[in-house]
Amino acid sequence: MLDYAKAFGTTASDFMRRTALERIEDELDLRAWSEAKAEFDADPVIIPASEIAKRYL
Repeated sequence: MLDYAKAFGTTASDFMRRTALERIEDELDLRAWSEAKAEFDADPVIIPASEIAKRYL
């Protein structure tokens, strides 16, 4: 790990902090995807991007 951190010009503690934050972000993304997938599976309605843009942009 120290060699990896040095190769990217960072400290071991910064490397570990960034790694932990990336892992947390990945877990949150996976949770959001799972919830969206379950919602879609319960009511599989497909809305075109153009319709979404009309509604929200």
